[in-house]
Amino acid sequence: MGREFLYAAGLAAGFTLLISVIEVWHRSKASQLWLCVGTAFLMYLVVLLVGNVASTAAAMSMVRPFVADAMPSDSETAAALTIPAQLLWFWSAFLGVFAFEAVFQRVNVTFADQGVLTIHDWINKARDSAVAKAIEQDVDARIRREQLLAVKLDKSDISDSDLNTYVQNYIGGTAVKDLEASAERDGANARLAKAIALAQGAYDRASKLV
Repeated sequence: MGREFLYAAGLAAGFTLLISVIEVWHRSKASQLWLCVGTAFLMYLVVLLVGNVASTAAAMSMVRPFVADAMPSDSETAAALTIPAQLLWFWSAFLGVFAFEAVFQRVNVTFADQGVLTIHDWINKARDSAVAKAIEQDVDARIRREQLLAVKLDKSDISDSDLNTYVQNYIGGTAVKDLEASAERDGANARLAKAIALAQGAYDRASKLV
């Protein structure tokens, strides 16, 4: 069982990584996958991985007797069933991971006859923490991208009149007048204010200007 369990545990770990990445990326809606990775995500992955590997071991113990009993004594027929038997590790991992997702997470942990938390609650808390961290990292990355683009636009060879035109076309309304009035009132750099407005309001199109 040793080698088969290692194969099954490895496949279960792969399933777990895939599920956790999809879950956090989908919920956080991060712009890039790597922004989902961090300490909180690793904690969520570990919690999920422990449960999935344990349920895979349980699934292997339950499935193995059926495979052994199903093997006929006739050698020719037995040879025909060799491949399904060799895939015991695959089905153990598959059943273990998705059974854990569907059933075992609902198991309630009790202490002194008092319900503490379901495994599902623990996983949700770890997942929510990973999602919140991914959202935070995505916001930070977006702000850094916008700041970098604004500096590039401000220091570019684009003339002030052309910059005004881009602001007017990409943002519209009275954006140019509002930005200039605000900058004059506060003693700020009007050109940089327009560059920041472009970076924040029309990043994709503005990034093609420099």
